[in-house]
Amino acid sequence: MNRKEFIKAGSLAGALLALGDTDVLAGNGAGDDLLILATNWGFEGTVHQFCEAAARDGYNGIEIWWPNEKKDQDALLAALRSTGLKAGFLCGG
Repeated sequence: MNRKEFIKAGSLAGALLALGDTDVLAGNGAGDDLLILATNWGFEGTVHQFCEAAARDGYNGIEIWWPNEKKDQDALLAALRSTGLKAGFLCGG
């Protein structure tokens, strides 16, 4: 995809999201759905509080870094299970 196509596609997607018509962006017809993920940037509560807030606000899931500590991993998985949210994990290099 070239720059012009990227900007056009991004503008269309943004307009559709603003209008609330996400059914048009439902994927490639193979059962894929558009998921709206909440990011925890700037959130100062616990991971469980963040997941509860994201679920309450209507998000499908969260975007978050995978925790290094086992206890934090367990807390994240428990919060996802209790709220029914999906997760998109960030990675960096």
